[in-house]
Amino acid sequence: MTHSGKAGRGALALSMTAALVFAGVVSPQAAFAAEGDPLVVDVSAHGIHPNTGEDAATAIRAAIAEAKAHTANGGSAIVRFPQGRYDIFPEMS
Repeated sequence: MTHSGKAGRGALALSMTAALVFAGVVSPQAAFAAEGDPLVVDVSAHGIHPNTGEDAATAIRAAIAEAKAHTANGGSAIVRFPQGRYDIFPEMS
């Protein structure tokens, strides 16, 4: 699969940055420092909190959609999950 054009380069850069962050090579703050401050979307702002036993799928989708809308305009975003367990029930998703 190849990426072409500005959108493709952005998606590739975001993928590479995410891989470095998840691998622990760089912190999220350092990864995005060159591009300015990223939008931090906390899933708690979308009505879900860890360790509640509630279905988190809708809130997670909303947080990802907010982050995606921000990155569509050339910004960067981080979806933040406060530490804990988030339950996703397939039958309710």
